[in-house]
Amino acid sequence: MKTKIYYSTIFYFILISSAFSQINTLAVSGFNKDLIVNGTGAASSSVTSAFDASNFTYVAQDYPGVTTCFLPNSGFLTSSQTTGLSFQLNNYSTNNAYHITTATGVGTLTLSSPQSVTDLYVLWSSGQGTSVTDVVVNFTDATTQTFTGINVLDWFNNPASVTSGRVNISTNVVDPCSASGPNFYEAKFTLSSANSLKTVSSVTFNKTSGAGFLGIFAMSAYSPLVSAKPLPFPIPNFYAPDTVWLNSP
Repeated sequence: MKTKIYYSTIFYFILISSAFSQINTLAVSGFNKDLIVNGTGAASSSVTSAFDASNFTYVAQDYPGVTTCFLPNSGFLTSSQTTGLSFQLNNYSTNNAYHITTATGVGTLTLSSPQSVTDLYVLWSSGQGTSVTDVVVNFTDATTQTFTGINVLDWFNNPASVTSGRVNISTNVVDPCSASGPNFYEAKFTLSSANSLKTVSSVTFNKTSGAGFLGIFAMSAYSPLVSAKPLPFPIPNFYAPDTVWLNSP
């Protein structure tokens, strides 16, 4: 008896998986504050409020007085901790964060394009101390998956995914660059096998305790093979010379 093996089929499957398995930034809505100073003029007129209780908040590249630590004008941030991971901040001239300044509070960010994901990444930080929050992933079939008791670290003196700069919105003075911060942190949430086949519609952040001011700024997701997408290349001939017959009993 002979067994027929198509090596091109195996290679093609790997090629398709590689093409569609990647981490993508997510467009979301539901932000409640503008926490990033940009442009010119008084810093206080550029934002809804400060990020922490000491009148400091994040600052963009185009604000007068910045040096080498700032948020790029594009809003595109690359993780220093996870290869291939990036985040896209919302426009600096509109609401670009979900900000919870009380000991407890709830906010939901809704995906502009609901989709299936395996791993969800969140970019966040906490001003004036640590925040503790539950993260609830909501699916289009009305089910959820909850991650409880997640610590969101203070924006200074902790290993960062992305570093930045800050400005005092009362004085318009940009802080000198510091190796200790201000920082953004990334958190990874892996969905169960069953839930990774569902469609994520939104994510709810439920701050349960902590003195910190919680800020959620962006989300990204790892999406595995998506068979519904058209292939960006022609289908090869599976019956080419790479077909091999193996003898078997």
